[in-house]
Amino acid sequence: MANAGNDTLTLDLYGRGDETYVNQLKSTAAELGITDRIRFLSTDAKGMRQVYADYDALIFTSAWEEPFALTPLEAMSAQIPVVSTLLGGSRELVRDGENALKFAARDPVDLARAINGLAGDAELRQSIANTAGQEVVERYDLQVIVGQIESYLQETLNQHGHT
Repeated sequence: MANAGNDTLTLDLYGRGDETYVNQLKSTAAELGITDRIRFLSTDAKGMRQVYADYDALIFTSAWEEPFALTPLEAMSAQIPVVSTLLGGSRELVRDGENALKFAARDPVDLARAINGLAGDAELRQSIANTAGQEVVERYDLQVIVGQIESYLQETLNQHGHT
């Protein structure tokens, strides 16, 4: 896909992946002539708070059925817009255009569409970030989750004659 005019966009890739795969990514960046716009980085869980604070968006490109959507959830709690696949736990979290933008996994054209849509619409970015941040507190705060677990356990006990 030709550059859509976003010459100022950069990409920082966080994680510790298979060396062969990382080298493949670096090779692809070189072939595309964009090595000056991509950095390969890593940090620990504690460092991720600062990472989220330093960026304009999280692009969550998971291409496997991860059971949890922890990374997008953390980004949403930091109130940065998320662009994500709908695989695994992300399917339960992401509502396209409301609390995040979705794209089809392994589809670079669809990913570019979502990124360009987000980059070109400041109002959408703000709306998504605000909605996601509010939902994280309302639906995923520790007290909310503990309350749901307690209710489930109490219902289970009641169904089996224990009170």
